[in-house]
Amino acid sequence: MYSKCGRIDEARCVFRRIKNKNPVSWNAIIAAFSQCGDFASALEFYVEHPVPDKITLILAAKACASLGDLDRGREIHARAVELGLESDLLVANSLIGMYGKCYCVGDAKRLFDGLDAKNRDVISWNSIIAAYILAGMSSQALELFRERMDTEMELATSLVIMYCKFGCVRDAMAVFSGMRSRDVVAWTAMITAFSQQEHTSMEAVDYFCRMDLDGSKPDEVTFASVLGSIARLGLLSRGRSVHCDVLACGFQSDVVVGTALLDMYSKCGSLIDAKRAFNDLGGSRNLVSWNAMIAAMAKHGDWSSGFELYRAMILEGVRPNDVTFTNMLFLCSHGGGGDRECGIWDGCASIVLEFGVKITPDHHCSIVDVLGRSGRLEEAEEFVDKGMGFEPGIVEYRTLLGSCTVACDMERGARVAQRVMEIEPQTSMAYSLLAKILRRFCS
Repeated sequence: MYSKCGRIDEARCVFRRIKNKNPVSWNAIIAAFSQCGDFASALEFYVEHPVPDKITLILAAKACASLGDLDRGREIHARAVELGLESDLLVANSLIGMYGKCYCVGDAKRLFDGLDAKNRDVISWNSIIAAYILAGMSSQALELFRERMDTEMELATSLVIMYCKFGCVRDAMAVFSGMRSRDVVAWTAMITAFSQQEHTSMEAVDYFCRMDLDGSKPDEVTFASVLGSIARLGLLSRGRSVHCDVLACGFQSDVVVGTALLDMYSKCGSLIDAKRAFNDLGGSRNLVSWNAMIAAMAKHGDWSSGFELYRAMILEGVRPNDVTFTNMLFLCSHGGGGDRECGIWDGCASIVLEFGVKITPDHHCSIVDVLGRSGRLEEAEEFVDKGMGFEPGIVEYRTLLGSCTVACDMERGARVAQRVMEIEPQTSMAYSLLAKILRRFCS
């Protein structure tokens, strides 16, 4: 109380009358004299202190810094080492500040370097930078300042990546907004996080624009992420703008970026641009890019080109996988019949027989659809009944029943409808389709 009121002599008298002094009372009197600017008296009490602790050392180091008492400061440092407190952040910071104000930059830097890089705080950095400035070493101070900024940016970027990884996008945005400077990793982390959610696709595009205004250069991952969002939103003009950026950065032949470009153009309705992006990949094309281009052609109804592309893929020695099989089944299902469809169907068969691709339940339904659309209902029924290692489900039977309706196959339709009603007794779809077949049959 006396010290806070500026009556330091009364505080000294009260302290002297205390019979059982403890660490708190010792530290209080040292702090009182330091606050009044009587650092010499503060150090005298430090010398008298029988068992100094961490707080005592911090107060004493600050007093030495104010007095420029290097010898006493080294004694305090030695005591800190003796007590195992040299690596304590608060003690180390006070000692770094003391050495800096005593113009001993080497000792300050050794203490700073001895701290774990992850434990250094803003006081640690400010103290060592101030030490170099006081010593007239401005260039070294600037280097340390840049190092500090890099360290802060790395830490903040790591936090952004961690938050994004666990889906905490709001927390990531809070850290990102507080960053003084941002590198491509931080921008890409945010753009990727937004692009992974359909409802935040526009935010991914907005952040990409902000990144450009910030002067940061996007990398392959940045482009792939923002192109995915543009594809989802169907923003063709924006996609073309990003394509120009890709060309400027020289990433058009990167397989990840190129595949993202052709997928974007396909989903935005421009098959011509998708083909150009695919061609720009040249020798970088892999199975993913081939599959994406075949899927684009299937989606846009270019069945013959899709089949020719599959044949070109095989000639280049690229082995098809289950995704290729799905794309080829789609081509076959919507190919319009005739010799072309037979050729595509043969291609589908070769994927299974020659390349060993295993048929999945999804393939199973597609095959039933292909056979049904081509009028090969007997084969389709036999395929469903055999199951090919799968228990036939309601989807396969519904698909087959729909084909029977189109073909007006009353007898087969009745059999399939019976199976549909056995699996789903509550459904009315089977009755409706049977009635439709009967009306066609009787008309």
